[in-house]
Amino acid sequence: MRTELELSLYTLENTVYHLLRRRYAILASRVRLLTLIRVPKYAHSTLTEWHNSPVPAHRARMLHHLLGHTVLVLEMIDATDTIAKTA
Repeated sequence: MRTELELSLYTLENTVYHLLRRRYAILASRVRLLTLIRVPKYAHSTLTEWHNSPVPAHRARMLHHLLGHTVLVLEMIDATDTIAKTA
């Protein structure tokens, strides 16, 4: 049986909300404390500036943001069982 998710918006935030039933957030670990934090949405120009910046903290912030996106995409793939269905 094939199930589909009907979305009115195809943003990452909206897809995460409807598929994972939670707000767009990732787990952050700090000093043995796991907390659920919201990940802000940055403009592509901001992410590009951070990537090209000589300040290491800017690049670290950009990488943290991309890591959050990657974790959410992997969670969505797991939730929809995409790998097992196509294997």
